[in-house]
Amino acid sequence: MFLERLVQNVEEQMLALGRQLWRTDARTQLREDVQHVSHDLRDRQYALNCCRTEIDALRKRINENQAAVARLTARIGVALARGAADEAWRDALDLDQAHRELADDQAQLPKQEKLTATIELQIRFLTRRLARLQDQLYPSA
Repeated sequence: MFLERLVQNVEEQMLALGRQLWRTDARTQLREDVQHVSHDLRDRQYALNCCRTEIDALRKRINENQAAVARLTARIGVALARGAADEAWRDALDLDQAHRELADDQAQLPKQEKLTATIELQIRFLTRRLARLQDQLYPSA
């Protein structure tokens, strides 16, 4: 991601230098701006889709781990009642692992939801900006 951003910044600087050397008309500048905003908008929409996919996966893992915690807790109780300490010990280790995974996913979910909200705001901003640029480029009569 860092390398991609670096290359993009170099490209933008080269484009800005080219604009300084060869002055273009306002319509050409608007077309370029529309193209750049459209590209940024597509990138943000792709990122939003990835974030939503990750949120769905987190929620699924949380549900699965909650079910595993309940199932393992019951199995430990049954194993102890039968006197199967070895089985209860293995299940207790699995229960501990399920608790850790559950805690990790529950901690990650709000962060991912906040990132999703931020990207949604960026998309709204870019959509409004694109509409303004298109109105300037193609004024209605």
